[in-house]
Amino acid sequence: MGNRGAETDASEQRRDEARRVNRTRADDASCVGETQRADATQAASEARRAEAARVVVEACYDDVLAYCRAHAPRGCDARDLAQETFLRFVRSGRLDGQGAGRAFDHANTQAVDPVDARAHLPYLITTARNLCIDAGRSAHVVRSVPTAFPAPGLDPADPHDEAADVELAGVLATLDRDAREIVELRFGQGLGIGEIAQVVGASRFAVRRRLNRALALLKEQLAENEGDDR
Repeated sequence: MGNRGAETDASEQRRDEARRVNRTRADDASCVGETQRADATQAASEARRAEAARVVVEACYDDVLAYCRAHAPRGCDARDLAQETFLRFVRSGRLDGQGAGRAFDHANTQAVDPVDARAHLPYLITTARNLCIDAGRSAHVVRSVPTAFPAPGLDPADPHDEAADVELAGVLATLDRDAREIVELRFGQGLGIGEIAQVVGASRFAVRRRLNRALALLKEQLAENEGDDR
């Protein structure tokens, strides 16, 4: 009886050990499955995020580069400033909806609408503006806002008329720097009043007032120039 009891105990121990091994294997398989699912989810999220970033770049790069070319100090490559602008944008977390006015839907595998991407332009221009200012301080350069951009609504003449472009540039040059920048952001980058206010750090009321005053001065100057030509 003693030997039979010992054999029974040993057999039970072997069964217990087998159950423990099976549980361990099951737990390991479960962990591997969870890890694989987590990796797949992260990879899919990163792919959608990369696609969202690509759409933002395509929708906004030309405007950001144009702003950097207009404001970059001498000796500073506007393309480098534009690239740094988008790098900071990606690092900011706005593609994940952190602090963004309109968050991208990462559960949706469809391409991001360029219209939604353009909603990030004010932030991008603000970043580009700060980079240009920092670059100017580093280089000890103060550069005025250039005037080679269209100003819809003024209708000075045929936009393909080089003489008209020169005249408009001369008229814009009569404005102070802040007023020229607001006109540039409104008609060069196509930003709205609220977006301009975000970029320059002023109230909507102040931006609207400065823009209206600038446009009135431009129209008055253009009218005087037309009168002198007659």
